[in-house]
Amino acid sequence: MSENPSSPHPAVADRVDKVMSLTPLEFSASCSRLLGRDIPTGASAVAELPGGQAILTCQPQAGVTLGGLLALPCARVSIVFHGVSPEDRAAFIKRFELAFQRGGG
Repeated sequence: MSENPSSPHPAVADRVDKVMSLTPLEFSASCSRLLGRDIPTGASAVAELPGGQAILTCQPQAGVTLGGLLALPCARVSIVFHGVSPEDRAAFIKRFELAFQRGGG
């Protein structure tokens, strides 16, 4: 993040990008849990937040193969905020991370 000399607060990014191991179907299912409504596979999701909105998109990337046996999907997930305060962004990211969390074993 860069500092704006005319502002006492550091500039806040309007976009968060994550590289995640998920398919477009898993992205839609997790967005549906996060937002409480059905999100069609392949569609962007829009979250209405105080003061603005967050737009979530999923761009499939080349998968990764581990040890020649385990193939994992890969996607770049972007969250673009419009008119959302830093505090509301942080709260949304926390909710996002919980909705996209998966158990392992």
